[in-house]
Amino acid sequence: MSVNNPWSIEESDFSVAEDLRSKIKFWLKYAVLAASAHNTQPWKCILKDDTLFVFRDEERTLGSDQTTRLAHIGIGAFIENLSIASQNWGYTSEVHITAFSPNELEIARISFDKATEDEGRSGLELFKAITTRHTNRGFYMSEAPDEILLKKIASDKECTAQPFVIVDENGKKRIGELVAKGTDIALSLPFMKRELASFIYSSRKPKEIGMPIESMIPGYLKNLIRPETAIKLINPKLLAEENMKKYSQAPALVLIGTHEDGPIAWIDAGRLMQRTLLRAASRGYSHDIAAGPIEIPTLLPNLRKEIPHDLRPQLLLRVGRAVNPSLSVSSGRKAVEV
Repeated sequence: MSVNNPWSIEESDFSVAEDLRSKIKFWLKYAVLAASAHNTQPWKCILKDDTLFVFRDEERTLGSDQTTRLAHIGIGAFIENLSIASQNWGYTSEVHITAFSPNELEIARISFDKATEDEGRSGLELFKAITTRHTNRGFYMSEAPDEILLKKIASDKECTAQPFVIVDENGKKRIGELVAKGTDIALSLPFMKRELASFIYSSRKPKEIGMPIESMIPGYLKNLIRPETAIKLINPKLLAEENMKKYSQAPALVLIGTHEDGPIAWIDAGRLMQRTLLRAASRGYSHDIAAGPIEIPTLLPNLRKEIPHDLRPQLLLRVGRAVNPSLSVSSGRKAVEV
């Protein structure tokens, strides 16, 4: 694997992993490429014998994430990447969730068994997308949605979380308005701006945690503005208007909901989110996740109206082909030490 680019993994290097412990360490290179809020990567692991213990890292749990919901979603995505990677090399993962309250640090215990011939490498399409998945916060092309992709996303029944694809214009407009309100509210709060600024860096000085400013500001401006200054200069209302257009004009939106609202549901939502993002990437699509309508209590009731009433929205994202591919900049990753 390239020292400077965690997204560049040589599959051939797996051949030197002779025992299961070494194989798990190799699969973790793929696991850390999972999506997480502000790219905090809120996981850490301990490997005992051939069992991987996954923990929530308190130091990498956002201060604004008081319920730890976002951290659990990120850990769910991490677990999903790990499971897909192990399956690619003919192993099944047995995930036992141990967290039953939001503040517990031990989240899961994962063991691996050699798969049957039919089970091995069945998720090759998703595996290949792990290293090509990318966020793009710019505008997406106004093209007809990919029906094959949307059917795959909508029919995912592998966990308790449920996906809902929204393509009708009225639905996208309503949700776009909620995203706009969420943007305006969140970025009008000094605390939220300070927190976001603390996770922005320049690719000229790459970091393992956080997001490159190049993924947020196009063109020459990114070379003229310091990351922390760029966040301070954000005009919440102007960005809100822009985000409303981005979501109302996207080819498709995806809402993920759960019946319960606790660690197990959050982890399931994170696993479904990661599969959704990988499916989009496998068809050449970018993605972007909006937190405001879900995180802000005054907006959540209106978002709930877009899915069955007995479900709690956990994630909202848009998918499409990026108008400006230069905004798809890979973020850093911190290797898991076990």
